[in-house]
Amino acid sequence: MKMKNDIVFKSKLYEVRKSMNLTQVELAEKVGVDVQVISRMERNSKNPNLVCAVRLAEYFGITVDELFDGFKNSKDSG
Repeated sequence: MKMKNDIVFKSKLYEVRKSMNLTQVELAEKVGVDVQVISRMERNSKNPNLVCAVRLAEYFGITVDELFDGFKNSKDSG
């Protein structure tokens, strides 16, 4: 059974990759994974391990939470 965050992650990964005009091959090279890993994540057949999630978030300039939740966290609220 797929969780809501799985679907959000799949959509967010695809959306951010496309907005940066990157192919799956280019993104895979940038974060140091095989292109099949990116493909499986976008098809929602594989979730990233923690290291891969951190690499993706750092490359995209967002938090890991944003990758899975789809919402920008406000660090200045307080």
